[in-house]
Amino acid sequence: MNSFCKVPLILLLAFFLFSCGDEDEATISPITAPQTPTINDPTPGCFANYAGNPVLESQDVQWDGVFDIDEDSSVDHWTPRWADPHVLKIGTKMVMFVSASDDFPSAADPPDPDIRLYRLESNDGISWTPNPNTPVFKRSSTPSDWDSSGTETPAVIEFQGKLHLFYTGYDEGFAASLRYRVGHATSTDEGITWTRDGNNPILSPTGVFLDFNESIVGEPAPVIHNNQLYLYFTAVGANLGVSTTLQVIGLTKTVLDISGDWDGQTWTSPVSVLEPDQSIYPRGDDWYGYTTPGAVEIEGKIHLYVSVVNDNPSWEMIHIHHVSSPDGENNWMQDSTYTFTKGDFPWINNGIHSPNPYIDGSLLMLYFSGNDFGGTGTFGVGYASCDLTK
Repeated sequence: MNSFCKVPLILLLAFFLFSCGDEDEATISPITAPQTPTINDPTPGCFANYAGNPVLESQDVQWDGVFDIDEDSSVDHWTPRWADPHVLKIGTKMVMFVSASDDFPSAADPPDPDIRLYRLESNDGISWTPNPNTPVFKRSSTPSDWDSSGTETPAVIEFQGKLHLFYTGYDEGFAASLRYRVGHATSTDEGITWTRDGNNPILSPTGVFLDFNESIVGEPAPVIHNNQLYLYFTAVGANLGVSTTLQVIGLTKTVLDISGDWDGQTWTSPVSVLEPDQSIYPRGDDWYGYTTPGAVEIEGKIHLYVSVVNDNPSWEMIHIHHVSSPDGENNWMQDSTYTFTKGDFPWINNGIHSPNPYIDGSLLMLYFSGNDFGGTGTFGVGYASCDLTK
C-alpha cells in the first residue's frame, strides 16, 4: 500500500480546512466605513447661476389679479417690485419672505410707496407660490410708531418651533435712511401672522459722532451660532480710518435658552465687526461700504454675503461679496474678488443686493435681488447654487 494512504483521515481533513481558510483570508477585502464628503469653503467661482433667472419677476403675469398688494384699496392689477428675499426650510417646504411694493416714486407715483412683507412657498426653491395672497407683515397703523411708514428687508430664523422675524422699519419715506431702525416679531403659525416685540426697535442709530452706527442702522441678518443668536446689520458713521463716513457691518448677540423660550429681549452692545478691505474697495475710489448682509454657518464658521456700494455718481449696490470668520467676530477673510456683479445678469442694470445664503446639506443656495429700474422695470429675485463638495 502507498505510504500516503497510511496518513490518518483526521489529518487530511485538518490539512484541507486550514488550506481553505488561508485562501479565504487572502481574497476577502477589508470592510471600510463610507467616506463623508469634505465640505469646502465657497469660492467666488463655485456658483452655478440658474438659467431661468429671475425665479420671481415683477412682470410675471401669474400675479395679475391674484396677489393683493394693497388690501386696503380696490387694486385688482399690480406690478410687484420684489426685493430682499430670505429663504428657509420649514418642514419639507421652502418658504420665502420678501419685500414688495406696487411701485417706487416717479412723476406719476406717490412719493412714499408702502413696502410690505410677503410669504411664498416652493417645493424646489425655483417655482414660488404666494401663501397667503396678502401681506403677512406691514407698517404700523399708528402714525406715531417708529415703523409707521414701511417695513422691509425681512430675515427669519426658526427656534424651538417659533419663527423670529427681524426687519427694517421707518417712520418717514423709504429713502429717509436716517430714520431706519431694526425691529423683531414672532410667529407660531409658520410666518402667516406675527406679533411685534414690545421692546421694538431693538437697534437704533446712536447719534454719537464717530460711533460706527452713528447715523444709520438696518438690514438685519440673523444666524444661530454656538447657542447664541448673532444679529448682523449694516451701519453708517464717521470713520477715522478713511476720514469720512463708511458703511460697515455691525453685530449684536443674545444667548438662546435651549431649555425654554427665548424672548429676544436681552442683547449685547452693538459692535463693528467688519469693514471693507481697503485694498479691494478703497474709500478714496468712492467705494462706500458693505450693506444688506446675509449670514450662514458652514462647518462651524460664519459666512457673510454682502452688497458692495459705490457712491459715484450716485449710491448704488454694484457687487455681491463673500467674507468668512472662524468665530463670526474676528479674523475675517475677505475674498479677493466679488461673487457676482450687476453686469452678470441681463435683467439687472441698476443694482444687485440682498444676498441670502441658505445651506441644504452640502448645497449652498444663494438668493439675491436686483432690478432694471428705468429700463424694462424688472424687479426680481435671482438664484444660484454651489456644491461645496467640489
